[in-house]
Amino acid sequence: MQYPFVKRLDKNANRFSFSYKNSIDRLYLFIFILGCMSLFVGCNFTKTKDHEPELPQVDLGTKMPFNGISNVVNTCYMNASLQVIAACYADKVQEGSPLKKLIDSINDANHGVVTIAEVQEFRKSLIGKFNNSHNQEDAHEFLMACNDQYPFLEGFNRTDQCIIANNGKYYIKDRTPAAENMFSLCFPNHKNESQSCSHKLADLIDSDQLSFKLEENLLNIELKEYNALDEHAAKHPSINNLLLQLNPMEEQQGQNKVTNYLLGSYIAKLPDKLCIHMKRSKQDENNNIPIKVKDRILGAKNIKLREGASFKETRNVFFQVHFGLCGFILHHGDSLHSGHYTACIKKNNQWYSADDTTVRAIDEAEALKQSEAAYLLFYTKKQNKFS
Repeated sequence: MQYPFVKRLDKNANRFSFSYKNSIDRLYLFIFILGCMSLFVGCNFTKTKDHEPELPQVDLGTKMPFNGISNVVNTCYMNASLQVIAACYADKVQEGSPLKKLIDSINDANHGVVTIAEVQEFRKSLIGKFNNSHNQEDAHEFLMACNDQYPFLEGFNRTDQCIIANNGKYYIKDRTPAAENMFSLCFPNHKNESQSCSHKLADLIDSDQLSFKLEENLLNIELKEYNALDEHAAKHPSINNLLLQLNPMEEQQGQNKVTNYLLGSYIAKLPDKLCIHMKRSKQDENNNIPIKVKDRILGAKNIKLREGASFKETRNVFFQVHFGLCGFILHHGDSLHSGHYTACIKKNNQWYSADDTTVRAIDEAEALKQSEAAYLLFYTKKQNKFS
């Protein structure tokens, strides 16, 4: 084939020169090169395709049974609380309420991440500062405010018991019960406040439930309203030593009064679901400002609480109610006014960590390790044992 742009220099030589003095020659050259490239690429593609190894399948991860929540300017405290409500109290929230609508979206695995628009729609229904606050707020305060508007926490009555002394004998009276939604536990003081300590949660609960405290202020007494404290109850370790510190009742201006007395409490009936608030705020003695308590709690997986333990009972009989941990909220950071909130919840015997839009499965060992720094703990009743 004779190409118009190729000219033989010598009949006996195999050398060629290219001549493209006009536009037609240049066009032919372009078409020739393009055709060669297409032929080469086509052959190479066909060969590669026939022998191309199969690409490995990409693991997109296990689908989570619930969804993360978008953060709307410092709303991690809200997101962590909502995750716990959705996991532990979904059946307690009123149908048709804005809160119920939002937690249904959280629990719908096919819904996807809860959007900013959905969170904002829920916030518009809230009364008070949580309606539009752009500041980092407290998860405990939000939980209580949300419960006031859309009740879901199960209440219980804590009955105070007052013990007084008169003529060498001791008397006890139950005061009007006060309704509560959660336990609030304090950490004990220790010498080196700059270092964190570890405490067994069971010991903190026993200190709250079993201990009487000596109160020192003036109290009017109608003795006929009191019952004699029986000898069995008087020997209980939580009040035995304190009884000796009581001053006898005095009569002043026709009324019986005491200047100090013992005060304890008991719960007649515990709820099926329980929230424990670990008070992680205290006053700095040097600067008189609130600081965070970083002490750790041990043994949060299972707890026991007393039910129906009145010291007026002759035999002091009560039930031990067993609870299992189903979720908790963490505060990360040194300051009480900043930092970050996350939640860990248990669903179908599997623990999950929820950090705003991110949800991941974790093993129980990791969950229990994180629970040592919990700010709010959530429990479900397991069984009762007679004690």
